Amino acid sequence: MISSFALSESARKIHKSKKQYFLLPTAKEEIRIISAGLSDPSIQKYTPIAHLVNGTPHGTAAGDSCLDAMGGYSIDMKFWWYYEWPKSIREQTLRFIKNNKNGDLITINALEYATIL
Repeated sequence: MISSFALSESARKIHKSKKQYFLLPTAKEEIRIISAGLSDPSIQKYTPIAHLVNGTPHGTAAGDSCLDAMGGYSIDMKFWWYYEWPKSIREQTLRFIKNNKNGDLITINALEYATIL
């Protein structure tokens, strides 16, 4: 809660500031190009990881993660796997860190992403 308050306060101070900054014409053009790209709905802003990795798939697999371990299986390729997170990883999850004041928290999203990889 405190970090949310601090973030909102700093954002408010930055975005409501009347201070002017000098930008080179090239920087202004770059910002314009980025803004146009981000606001253009015809430009895809995401891609499945399979589109980034070259290779021919040989089957499908499923996996899941929790704060203690990750695991998965593939019926097509006839395997299953299980990996328990090391103590050093488990101690950086929500079970042990209740807030992320010092930036050490490993989120469930990061653990889920590791399962995919």
